[in-house]
Amino acid sequence: MKTLIGLLLSVLLYPSTLKAEEVGMTPYIVGGSDADVANYPFMASLMFEYESTPGIIYPFCGGSVLDATHILTAAHCVYGTASFQVPSMKVAIGVNNGQDMLMAQKVAVKNIYYPSDYNDSTLVNDVAVLELSQPLPTYALVNEVTLASSGDEALYRNETEDFTIVGYGRLGTNQKNPNLQFMEATVNYASAANCGKWQGITITDKLICTKGKAPDPPISDSNLVTATCQGDSGGPLVWSDNGVKTQIGIVSFGPSICGQPNQSNGDPLAAQSVFTDVSQYKDWILQAQRGEFAPTTSATPNSGSSGGALTFGGLLALYIFGFSRRKLS
Repeated sequence: MKTLIGLLLSVLLYPSTLKAEEVGMTPYIVGGSDADVANYPFMASLMFEYESTPGIIYPFCGGSVLDATHILTAAHCVYGTASFQVPSMKVAIGVNNGQDMLMAQKVAVKNIYYPSDYNDSTLVNDVAVLELSQPLPTYALVNEVTLASSGDEALYRNETEDFTIVGYGRLGTNQKNPNLQFMEATVNYASAANCGKWQGITITDKLICTKGKAPDPPISDSNLVTATCQGDSGGPLVWSDNGVKTQIGIVSFGPSICGQPNQSNGDPLAAQSVFTDVSQYKDWILQAQRGEFAPTTSATPNSGSSGGALTFGGLLALYIFGFSRRKLS
């Protein structure tokens, strides 16, 4: 039985003792190195924050800035979010680590958009747009992401092309990153024909696959290659278009062991990460950004920013939310 896992993360951060809750998961960009978010000013961090539990945040996904009030992310990051939870979903930009997330000026989400035919079992049409309740306070034009267009495909769908993955997390399976340092790594384009052999899944032109590279320096006691993993969902796959950082993909899913180079029988894996191809959804993204159709989920009127008390049941729900994006095939 083959397993694909969506790349979500749910952690607790405390201002006095910044730490990630360890519950048997691996939230990291495999083989990544420290990066400065200033070099990726469009990067956004998604988290839950409740007025009833001040000083605690629950980061769960990444995203990218479309404009001062809209964020691009993955549908599986926000699928099933109840209306009363929406105001407690917050966005921060310009953060390099968990401490920055705590201190950042965060803005609440107002509306969630994702395609009506999004399939949470197969992760088909895994794209979403978040409308914020007010403009990002530190927003400037430099934060606005450049999205790939359909005409760019012939350029980046080439096995000689390298891309950059970015996100917050560990250096490797046995190398913790307790401060959730922002990280980057290089990956290589993998053709749909090769990627489709990977897990017997159908890779369409709406998806992009990448093959990892051996990290430098190598991950100790491991043959893992660079890849996305839990916590990186919704973040951008970045391609340099003549020096312009351009988002071509949205982190969607990968194998159950992040960064594994080989199948269980020892044969090489054709790819380690799969992304939603932004160019194939650009029209839909722009329509959602302009509010040309009704949102999938809206914040409950007059619910404020507390989103209700974070009870034990609510915490359990966040735990389930962080680990439910799994597909068997």
